[in-house]
Amino acid sequence: MLAAVWWALAGCGDDGGATATSLPVEAVVPVGFDREGVTITTADGRQQTASVWVADSTDERGRGLMEVTDLGGASGMLFVFDTEGVGRFYMWQTPMPLDIAFFAADGTFVGSAEMAPCLEPTAAACERYAPDEPYLLALEVPAGELDDLGVGPGARITRP
Repeated sequence: MLAAVWWALAGCGDDGGATATSLPVEAVVPVGFDREGVTITTADGRQQTASVWVADSTDERGRGLMEVTDLGGASGMLFVFDTEGVGRFYMWQTPMPLDIAFFAADGTFVGSAEMAPCLEPTAAACERYAPDEPYLLALEVPAGELDDLGVGPGARITRP
């Protein structure tokens, strides 16, 4: 809930000087997730390692980055599914704008999307995001950071 309060305050400004940058708001980091390093190979063959939170159970995938305002030093969150599918992601109660990249079972990039926060009262009001083909892994990172990681057409992700 703190993240929802943080996000609501981010739009303040004409209230006698209080702004989101002047309000002391504690960061909300992911809790209860394991962390691992993944290797991203770019389309031109460069490799880099990124530290990510891992959501690999139904409960973890359902919670994801809801209410999170700080990734605690990780590059993002990797959603790991048991089988390939075409399920849709949404941003309900997720205050940070995120980008998402989808990868097939062999780690190849299959699509991406820019996702806007959705702080509506119910998840039904939130936009849904999915690629046109099945995926096994989905990587969420802060908006604009997929390019920094080299994620896009021709890229591949590898887990330990």
